[in-house]
Amino acid sequence: MSLEDVERVIASQHGVCDVHHTHIWSQDGEHHVMTTQVVPDETILLAEAKRIKDEIRAAVAPLGIRHATIEIQALGQCGCDANDRCR
Repeated sequence: MSLEDVERVIASQHGVCDVHHTHIWSQDGEHHVMTTQVVPDETILLAEAKRIKDEIRAAVAPLGIRHATIEIQALGQCGCDANDRCR
């Protein structure tokens, strides 16, 4: 599993504009954990954050990630706006 593969899976989820500051490590060589920051696209209401987090957790579970802490950032917190996709 590579960091790029994990971020690609996260970025492919419905409503995700950008993913960054992703960190993955192993607790014991078998159980992996992850932290990441996700920016939803402008069509997603912040109230939908739980759904996005649940979908991301389900998407990365097959990659061996057993625990994920996901922070949802509001559009604009990463230097993007509704007219410019996050970088």
